[in-house]
Amino acid sequence: MTREKFAILSFLKAHVIKISVCIFLVIVVSSVLLIGKPCACVEMPGFGIAVERIHADEISIVQTLDTGSGRWDAPRYPYQILLNGHDLSSMDSIRHAGLSDTISPPEGLLNQKGSHVNLTGPEVMTNTTDGVRLAIIETFSNNQKFAVYDTTI
Repeated sequence: MTREKFAILSFLKAHVIKISVCIFLVIVVSSVLLIGKPCACVEMPGFGIAVERIHADEISIVQTLDTGSGRWDAPRYPYQILLNGHDLSSMDSIRHAGLSDTISPPEGLLNQKGSHVNLTGPEVMTNTTDGVRLAIIETFSNNQKFAVYDTTI
């Protein structure tokens, strides 16, 4: 046995308990943090948007925080909802794109806690294992845009 192999083995023997405890803690802590989280529901921390796939052809989006601005010029419907690059923010935008999907309520996602929308239709349907790409862009009163949600669901 070479000297290098002997040094590695002696290091592992001396620290096997510490290494095992670290691995155990990583597994336990990550498991505890994920308990009670449904697999299809993702909430982006700090942005207050929760998304859940209800059925293969339906996605629910909920505003979970009150992020509404007290300013009079702040938009009431500041969210642009993009699904695989198609704008499904409101029924007007869906009709304009020539899609047969629906959004309920037809105005879109309101900028207040508890506001929700349901998207249904062929663009929402998952017929691959990859899912659909969902991005939610918030437009602020100064016309700056920020992606508050962007993932595959």
